[in-house]
Amino acid sequence: MLRCHARIEDFSFVLSLNVPDSAQKQEGTNLQMAEQTEFRGIRYSDKGISERNSNGKPLVWVPKEDVLRTRLIWTTESRSPLLQAVFSFLLMGIGVGAIVLGLQRPGGFSRYVILMMALLPIGLYFLYSGFRRRVILLVVTAGRSHRLVFHRKADLQDMMTFVSEASEQFGYKFANELPTEMLNSSEEQRDSGGVDS
Repeated sequence: MLRCHARIEDFSFVLSLNVPDSAQKQEGTNLQMAEQTEFRGIRYSDKGISERNSNGKPLVWVPKEDVLRTRLIWTTESRSPLLQAVFSFLLMGIGVGAIVLGLQRPGGFSRYVILMMALLPIGLYFLYSGFRRRVILLVVTAGRSHRLVFHRKADLQDMMTFVSEASEQFGYKFANELPTEMLNSSEEQRDSGGVDS
């Protein structure tokens, strides 16, 4: 496979030529060309939309023929924050119980009690991440909605520009459903030189 990468600021454009080994040896072979553009782990192409990890492997893949529309929304990162909160409190309860058990036990803290105490910060992190709000790209299909998350902090205007231009370039329907207060504050911060995530 031949790849050509060109980076412009944080946007990247990738042109891939998929050539099977047997076809490389033959003359006059038709090359399959797939255009794609990517920003902060979200990749648009003429074949579909995907969220990629830091190694470039797809975490979520939605084929183009299944996509009805895409939406930028401001919501919790978790699909079901209340269920995640219940799980978080369970982990934190085990961690707090381990601390109480270790304090009451005459021998002190055993290694099992210390391991159970590690569940307390894990539960706190799950609780925080369950209710943390961020910009999500919602890809709506006939059967369900797929939540794609931008990796690393990015400027809100850059996210909107990327999704809008990529949707137009590859023929996807797009709706920006971010709150107007958020859009206004992002424009003010951009004018003053600040960065919004």
